Amino acid sequence: MFTNFAFPRLPIRTESTSLTLHGAGSGAAAELRRIDLEHANAKRRWQQMGEPEYPSPAEVAELHEASRLRNEIQPFVLTGGALRVETIMPPQSVAAIEFTF
Repeated sequence: MFTNFAFPRLPIRTESTSLTLHGAGSGAAAELRRIDLEHANAKRRWQQMGEPEYPSPAEVAELHEASRLRNEIQPFVLTGGALRVETIMPPQSVAAIEFTF
């Protein structure tokens, strides 16, 4: 799990992250799930709708879909049993990477 948060009124920027796992086999796979400005963000979609006080059933369904976490294939490099994964973390974000072996 990676996070990129700052206290209110403190500066924050996009960060690069990396993780290396030793002892990984050749059948490894990685998936990424994110919450940030572009992923799993129902509040942003609600704001884009004009912040309706009483969303219609269709709008509620759209907001529910906008909040859904989605699995994305996470590229990685496997060298000599060491699996290295890198990702970019925008400000105010969280990401979970799930590995399977």
